[in-house]
Amino acid sequence: MLKDAQAKNTAPKRLCFIRADMRRIPLATQSVDGVVNLFTSFGYFKTDREHLNVLMEVARVLKPGGRFVFDFFNREHVLANLVARSEAQANGCGIVETRRYDMRSKRIVKTIRISEIGAKANGAAEILQESIRAYGAGELKAMLICAGFVPLSVHGDLSGGAFNAHESARCVWVCEKPNDLRLMLRPAHTSCATPAASLPGRRGKTD
Repeated sequence: MLKDAQAKNTAPKRLCFIRADMRRIPLATQSVDGVVNLFTSFGYFKTDREHLNVLMEVARVLKPGGRFVFDFFNREHVLANLVARSEAQANGCGIVETRRYDMRSKRIVKTIRISEIGAKANGAAEILQESIRAYGAGELKAMLICAGFVPLSVHGDLSGGAFNAHESARCVWVCEKPNDLRLMLRPAHTSCATPAASLPGRRGKTD
């Protein structure tokens, strides 16, 4: 994918594509003007601490005054419209997807079963599983603040539309790294655990 992206890069100032662990971004401290994290590229690690580390790394590489656009799904909307099971066919294969929300781990778990159909069918199937931590808007805001950001606004889509806790499909935070870096300093004993989330479906504010 990186090779394809580089081959299609026709910008006057060629872009640099890097593949790396987002928990340890291989860029110098205060070296970039802006960061975007789009299409729910977040929440797949096992622990909340790892996810917080990602946000802290973003804050580290941003210059003071730099902006961070953070696009995640809106948990309340996704859980209210979660499709438990769906089936499809593609390239001679049957694809069955099942989805569930695990309240204990606060994760959405999707299982994908792929099997051949028709004359080539032999009963064998490939099983894939995807698990993502379903953060609420309030939890995301608390983590962003803990990582050192100042949340400026929250939107319901990437066009800047208003955020509705129960109707918006997306939860898009626009944040800034403060110019006064003293605002990012926290005592070593300060806890940055994510707040206890409201039960899915309960009405509440984003903060």
